[in-house]
Amino acid sequence: MDSPSQYTYNTLIEKHFKLIDYICRQYTTEILHIEDLRQECLIAIYSSIPRFKGTCNPSSWIYKVCLYTCLVLRKKATRYIKTYSIEDSEEIDNVIDEIYDLEHQAEFAHHILQHLKPLDKNILLLWLDDYSYEEISTYLAIPRNSVASKIHRLKKYLRKYFKPQ
Repeated sequence: MDSPSQYTYNTLIEKHFKLIDYICRQYTTEILHIEDLRQECLIAIYSSIPRFKGTCNPSSWIYKVCLYTCLVLRKKATRYIKTYSIEDSEEIDNVIDEIYDLEHQAEFAHHILQHLKPLDKNILLLWLDDYSYEEISTYLAIPRNSVASKIHRLKKYLRKYFKPQ
């Protein structure tokens, strides 16, 4: 038989999994990073259950725990910097070129995402993560046909920016 805290944990996760997933998606767009963040959030929730006093709504508490976890992990990720020796100058040049290209692409993508409405941004990110129209519809609580038409409009909008010159 499961312990009371195990039962509480399973119940909380089942009920609020979409919230946890949503928070993790706000801090990264790469599937592997989302899964890592989600796993860390689940661990943080499990270890924090004994300290949950029940004075607030469980979803608010889960939101705080996940948000704090994502912020801490984001801060830790910026601490690790790869170093190179002077002998690796050609490799350094290649790395600098790659970083510049990635930064330029990331800035461009971030710029485009900033101009989207929050719902459109969420639909686009979920669709890029290979969620089906039905899954997106369920996740965001909007009709499937609305998801399909919004994705169609978003594709048109993005084609305008990515049109070959």
